[in-house]
Amino acid sequence: MTTHPLKSAQRGVSLVITLIAMIAILLIGVAMVRVVDFSGLMTRNLAFREGGIHLTDVGLQYGLSALGSLSSTTLDGSNAASCSANSTTFNNCYYPVDLDTNSDGVPDNIDWSTISAINVPNSSGYTVKFVIERLCTGTLGTAVTDKAGKCQYAIPSSGSTSTLGGSKKIGSTVFSGLSSNNSIYYRVTSRAEGPGGSLSMSQTILTR
Repeated sequence: MTTHPLKSAQRGVSLVITLIAMIAILLIGVAMVRVVDFSGLMTRNLAFREGGIHLTDVGLQYGLSALGSLSSTTLDGSNAASCSANSTTFNNCYYPVDLDTNSDGVPDNIDWSTISAINVPNSSGYTVKFVIERLCTGTLGTAVTDKAGKCQYAIPSSGSTSTLGGSKKIGSTVFSGLSSNNSIYYRVTSRAEGPGGSLSMSQTILTR
């Protein structure tokens, strides 16, 4: 039996084309799997971050409560101090001076591992912490004595005592001025670290 050379060549070309098509389909399938995995990862990360953002609100509320509980002696101290909120003591949560911050305005020289975490119900996988800074120029270890010259403060619109600080919510803490005509600003930073390395932070400014 004689095989025609042209037909053999055609079968060889068809085989090559078929193999190329199969490889292309295989590569497309692998790419689609990777896209699906990446989309799922992005969705999970966004969910973790969203959960962390909600939890930072808890940290801010604790910071509000803790600021109201600090004594004048602690407020005017020279080093980091503990504070209390909701019958719980938190280590190293108060700083009497304005700490160095990064480009986002977040303190970047805090060792968060030394700060106590909040026990938040139904928050498995998340760690929520907060710090309070008094917005006064200075260095840790040295008490700020010239508060009028070194601290940022609010001037009341009327009266001899400022009531600009605190929450407007009924029953919440309302701060009055430390001096006759002004209230010093404090910055509360809340940090929620969650699953997948997610990290969320929120801040608010209070006066007291």
